[in-house]
Amino acid sequence: MLLGPNSEEAWPNSHLSAGTIQRIESEITRNLVPVRPLPSAPQLTTRMIAVNALVGLVASLLVGTAGLQAPETRRSIEVLGILAAGIPTLTLTVSSHMSPGARVLAYSRFGSFAPLLSIALLVLLSFPYEKSEQFWSFGFQCLKIGSLSSLPALALTALHLRRGFPTMRILQGCRAGVLAGLVGLTVLEISCPYINRLHVLVWHLGSAVVITAIGTAFSTLFSPSRRLRVER
Repeated sequence: MLLGPNSEEAWPNSHLSAGTIQRIESEITRNLVPVRPLPSAPQLTTRMIAVNALVGLVASLLVGTAGLQAPETRRSIEVLGILAAGIPTLTLTVSSHMSPGARVLAYSRFGSFAPLLSIALLVLLSFPYEKSEQFWSFGFQCLKIGSLSSLPALALTALHLRRGFPTMRILQGCRAGVLAGLVGLTVLEISCPYINRLHVLVWHLGSAVVITAIGTAFSTLFSPSRRLRVER
Protein backbone atom coordinates (compact mmCIF):
# COMPACT_ATOMS: atom_id res chain seq x y z
CA MET A 1 0.00 0.00 0.00
CA LEU A 2 1.07 3.56 -0.61
CA LEU A 3 0.35 4.91 2.87
CA GLY A 4 0.34 1.77 5.00
CA PRO A 5 -0.50 -1.92 5.16
CA ASN A 6 -4.15 -1.22 5.94
CA SER A 7 -6.12 1.13 3.67
CA GLU A 8 -8.69 1.92 6.37
CA GLU A 9 -5.93 2.92 8.80
CA ALA A 10 -4.17 4.96 6.11
CA TRP A 11 -7.40 6.80 5.25
CA PRO A 12 -9.13 7.03 8.67
CA ASN A 13 -11.54 9.86 7.77
CA SER A 14 -12.35 8.67 4.27
CA HIS A 15 -15.86 7.63 3.26
CA LEU A 16 -14.46 5.52 0.42
CA SER A 17 -14.62 1.78 0.56
CA ALA A 18 -11.47 -0.28 1.03
CA GLY A 19 -11.73 -1.57 -2.54
CA THR A 20 -11.92 1.96 -3.95
CA ILE A 21 -8.89 3.04 -1.92
CA GLN A 22 -6.95 0.03 -3.13
CA ARG A 23 -7.77 0.87 -6.74
CA ILE A 24 -6.64 4.48 -6.22
CA GLU A 25 -3.36 3.35 -4.69
CA SER A 26 -2.76 0.79 -7.44
CA GLU A 27 -3.27 3.50 -10.10
CA ILE A 28 -0.83 5.80 -8.31
CA THR A 29 1.87 3.17 -7.84
CA ARG A 30 1.42 1.27 -11.11
CA ASN A 31 4.12 3.14 -13.04
CA LEU A 32 6.54 3.65 -10.16
CA VAL A 33 9.86 1.92 -10.73
CA PRO A 34 13.10 2.00 -8.73
CA VAL A 35 15.81 4.28 -10.07
CA ARG A 36 19.53 4.45 -9.61
CA PRO A 37 20.84 7.48 -7.72
CA LEU A 38 22.11 10.25 -9.97
CA PRO A 39 25.93 10.50 -9.95
CA SER A 40 27.45 13.67 -8.56
CA ALA A 41 28.18 16.62 -10.82
CA PRO A 42 31.98 16.01 -10.77
CA GLN A 43 31.45 12.36 -11.75
CA LEU A 44 29.11 13.29 -14.60
CA THR A 45 31.48 16.03 -15.73
CA THR A 46 34.41 13.61 -15.84
CA ARG A 47 32.42 11.04 -17.80
CA MET A 48 31.09 13.53 -20.31
CA ILE A 49 34.51 15.12 -20.87
CA ALA A 50 36.05 11.69 -21.43
CA VAL A 51 33.33 10.65 -23.88
CA ASN A 52 33.50 13.91 -25.86
CA ALA A 53 37.31 13.76 -25.91
CA LEU A 54 37.10 10.26 -27.35
CA VAL A 55 34.63 11.41 -30.01
CA GLY A 56 36.89 14.33 -30.95
CA LEU A 57 39.99 12.12 -31.06
CA VAL A 58 38.40 9.50 -33.30
CA ALA A 59 36.97 12.16 -35.64
CA SER A 60 40.32 13.95 -35.84
CA LEU A 61 42.11 10.71 -36.70
CA LEU A 62 39.59 10.04 -39.45
CA VAL A 63 39.75 13.47 -41.12
CA GLY A 64 43.41 14.31 -40.45
CA THR A 65 45.39 17.03 -38.70
CA ALA A 66 46.16 19.37 -41.60
CA GLY A 67 45.04 22.37 -39.56
CA LEU A 68 47.97 21.94 -37.18
CA GLN A 69 50.41 21.88 -40.08
CA ALA A 70 49.23 25.08 -41.78
CA PRO A 71 51.42 28.21 -41.90
CA GLU A 72 49.01 30.03 -39.58
CA THR A 73 48.95 27.28 -36.95
CA ARG A 74 49.09 29.90 -34.20
CA ARG A 75 45.55 30.99 -35.08
CA SER A 76 44.19 27.49 -34.66
CA ILE A 77 46.03 27.06 -31.37
CA GLU A 78 44.43 30.25 -30.04
CA VAL A 79 40.97 28.90 -30.88
CA LEU A 80 41.85 25.52 -29.38
CA GLY A 81 42.87 27.31 -26.19
CA ILE A 82 39.40 28.82 -25.86
CA LEU A 83 37.86 25.42 -26.57
CA ALA A 84 40.09 23.74 -23.97
CA ALA A 85 38.70 26.12 -21.34
CA GLY A 86 35.14 26.33 -22.63
CA ILE A 87 34.32 22.63 -23.04
CA PRO A 88 35.06 21.56 -19.42
CA THR A 89 33.32 24.66 -18.04
CA LEU A 90 30.20 24.09 -20.10
CA THR A 91 30.23 20.38 -19.27
CA LEU A 92 30.26 21.22 -15.57
CA THR A 93 27.35 23.61 -16.11
CA VAL A 94 25.33 20.92 -17.90
CA SER A 95 26.02 18.24 -15.29
CA SER A 96 25.25 20.63 -12.42
CA HIS A 97 21.71 21.31 -13.66
CA MET A 98 20.44 17.77 -14.11
CA SER A 99 18.06 17.67 -11.16
CA PRO A 100 15.26 19.86 -9.74
CA GLY A 101 16.41 22.38 -7.19
CA ALA A 102 19.79 22.96 -8.83
CA ARG A 103 20.98 26.49 -8.35
CA VAL A 104 20.77 28.43 -11.62
CA LEU A 105 22.84 31.58 -11.66
CA ALA A 106 21.84 34.45 -13.92
CA TYR A 107 25.01 34.23 -15.98
CA SER A 108 24.64 30.48 -16.54
CA ARG A 109 21.69 31.05 -18.87
CA PHE A 110 23.77 33.13 -21.24
CA GLY A 111 27.27 31.97 -20.36
CA SER A 112 26.72 28.79 -22.35
CA PHE A 113 27.36 30.84 -25.48
CA ALA A 114 30.54 32.44 -24.13
CA PRO A 115 32.96 30.05 -25.89
CA LEU A 116 31.30 30.58 -29.27
CA LEU A 117 31.15 34.35 -28.80
CA SER A 118 34.79 34.45 -27.66
CA ILE A 119 35.91 32.50 -30.72
CA ALA A 120 33.87 34.73 -33.00
CA LEU A 121 35.46 37.83 -31.47
CA LEU A 122 38.95 36.34 -31.78
CA VAL A 123 38.37 35.46 -35.43
CA LEU A 124 37.01 38.92 -36.24
CA LEU A 125 39.94 40.71 -34.62
CA SER A 126 42.92 38.57 -35.57
CA PHE A 127 42.19 36.22 -38.47
CA PRO A 128 43.20 37.34 -41.98
CA TYR A 129 40.70 37.70 -44.78
CA GLU A 130 41.16 36.96 -48.43
CA LYS A 131 38.62 36.35 -51.16
CA SER A 132 38.59 32.80 -52.45
CA GLU A 133 36.79 31.10 -55.33
CA GLN A 134 36.68 27.93 -53.25
CA PHE A 135 34.68 29.52 -50.43
CA TRP A 136 31.59 27.37 -51.06
CA SER A 137 33.29 24.07 -51.90
CA PHE A 138 35.65 24.22 -48.90
CA GLY A 139 32.87 25.59 -46.74
CA PHE A 140 30.36 22.81 -47.34
CA GLN A 141 33.06 20.26 -46.67
CA CYS A 142 33.86 21.84 -43.30
CA LEU A 143 30.17 22.17 -42.47
CA LYS A 144 29.72 18.46 -43.13
CA ILE A 145 32.78 17.46 -41.10
CA GLY A 146 31.83 19.68 -38.17
CA SER A 147 28.21 18.52 -38.11
CA LEU A 148 29.02 14.81 -38.46
CA SER A 149 31.65 15.10 -35.72
CA SER A 150 29.18 16.85 -33.43
CA LEU A 151 26.24 14.47 -33.82
CA PRO A 152 27.81 11.56 -31.86
CA ALA A 153 28.76 13.99 -29.09
CA LEU A 154 25.20 15.33 -29.01
CA ALA A 155 23.72 11.82 -28.88
CA LEU A 156 26.03 10.70 -26.07
CA THR A 157 25.41 13.90 -24.11
CA ALA A 158 21.66 13.34 -24.49
CA LEU A 159 22.06 9.83 -23.06
CA HIS A 160 23.72 11.32 -19.98
CA LEU A 161 20.99 13.94 -19.66
CA ARG A 162 18.26 11.29 -19.72
CA ARG A 163 19.38 10.15 -16.27
CA GLY A 164 18.42 13.50 -14.77
CA PHE A 165 15.33 15.66 -14.76
CA PRO A 166 16.32 19.30 -15.20
CA THR A 167 13.58 21.83 -14.60
CA MET A 168 14.83 23.88 -17.58
CA ARG A 169 14.96 21.06 -20.09
CA ILE A 170 14.94 23.22 -23.22
CA LEU A 171 17.87 25.25 -21.90
CA GLN A 172 19.70 22.00 -21.14
CA GLY A 173 19.08 20.86 -24.71
CA CYS A 174 20.53 24.12 -25.96
CA ARG A 175 23.58 23.69 -23.74
CA ALA A 176 24.03 20.12 -24.95
CA GLY A 177 23.91 21.40 -28.54
CA VAL A 178 26.52 24.07 -27.84
CA LEU A 179 28.74 21.49 -26.12
CA ALA A 180 28.50 19.08 -29.05
CA GLY A 181 29.11 21.96 -31.44
CA LEU A 182 32.32 22.81 -29.60
CA VAL A 183 33.49 19.22 -30.08
CA GLY A 184 32.90 19.52 -33.82
CA LEU A 185 34.60 22.90 -33.85
CA THR A 186 37.65 21.34 -32.19
CA VAL A 187 37.83 18.73 -34.93
CA LEU A 188 37.64 21.46 -37.58
CA GLU A 189 40.41 23.51 -36.03
CA ILE A 190 42.63 20.44 -36.00
CA SER A 191 41.80 19.29 -39.52
CA CYS A 192 41.12 22.43 -41.57
CA PRO A 193 44.18 24.31 -42.93
CA TYR A 194 42.06 27.15 -44.35
CA ILE A 195 42.63 29.99 -41.87
CA ASN A 196 40.34 32.65 -43.25
CA ARG A 197 38.11 34.98 -41.25
CA LEU A 198 34.95 34.57 -43.29
CA HIS A 199 35.44 30.83 -43.73
CA VAL A 200 35.80 30.19 -40.01
CA LEU A 201 32.90 32.47 -39.07
CA VAL A 202 30.47 31.04 -41.61
CA TRP A 203 31.38 27.37 -41.82
CA HIS A 204 33.22 26.44 -38.62
CA LEU A 205 31.03 28.41 -36.23
CA GLY A 206 28.07 27.73 -38.51
CA SER A 207 28.36 23.99 -37.88
CA ALA A 208 28.25 24.66 -34.12
CA VAL A 209 25.15 26.83 -34.54
CA VAL A 210 23.44 24.07 -36.56
CA ILE A 211 24.06 21.48 -33.83
CA THR A 212 22.92 23.94 -31.15
CA ALA A 213 19.67 24.39 -33.06
CA ILE A 214 19.24 20.62 -33.33
CA GLY A 215 19.78 20.15 -29.58
CA THR A 216 17.33 22.94 -28.75
CA ALA A 217 14.70 21.64 -31.18
CA PHE A 218 15.03 18.09 -29.88
CA SER A 219 14.61 19.15 -26.24
CA THR A 220 11.66 21.37 -27.19
CA LEU A 221 9.84 18.61 -29.04
CA PHE A 222 10.32 16.08 -26.26
CA SER A 223 9.90 18.43 -23.31
CA PRO A 224 7.42 17.07 -20.69
CA SER A 225 5.76 20.49 -20.41
CA ARG A 226 5.13 20.50 -24.17
CA ARG A 227 3.66 16.99 -24.05
CA LEU A 228 1.39 18.12 -21.23
CA ARG A 229 0.12 21.09 -23.27
CA VAL A 230 -0.51 18.84 -26.28
CA GLU A 231 -2.44 16.29 -24.19
CA ARG A 232 -4.66 19.02 -22.80
